[in-house]
Amino acid sequence: MSDPTPFNIQKITFFGSNYKREAAFSEQDWRYRLDSTNKATFIVKELNDKWIGILSVLAPSSDLDLAALFGLGVVLGDDTNRNIYAMVGLWVAFRSKGLGQRLIQKALSWAREHIPHENNNTAKIAILEVHRSNIIGKAVYQKCGFKVIPKAESGEGDTEWMIKDLDL
Repeated sequence: MSDPTPFNIQKITFFGSNYKREAAFSEQDWRYRLDSTNKATFIVKELNDKWIGILSVLAPSSDLDLAALFGLGVVLGDDTNRNIYAMVGLWVAFRSKGLGQRLIQKALSWAREHIPHENNNTAKIAILEVHRSNIIGKAVYQKCGFKVIPKAESGEGDTEWMIKDLDL
């Protein structure tokens, strides 16, 4: 067996994120992401249990401001009369089969039915980040009703944020 090939972890990008972004999260942010019950993960698998699609949704929490976590506070404003649902980590193995759309619709249904911490009568929105080069993914999100948030940059320069009103 040969030695593993060396690599630079700071240059790895996976599931739309990278080392720089993940390293910036505080311990509290990581604990929320790992321990929170305010999230849901949806999986599509084949009959042999092989995963072929996954999507996670982070729900609002009194512990964590998702707009601030993702650097969107200025763009979305400090309006506390909204609940943000962040869709993260969409991955599908097969394109043009409708799996991505079905995962997104399932996640949006969950978010609509989810009762957040204290603001159960406030507006709900879903947000997600997409690489500008991911034309197919962006088209799927648009088919599901997402719109690009003007002036919302991720800081990486090659991604943009999209938003969907869940109350419509």
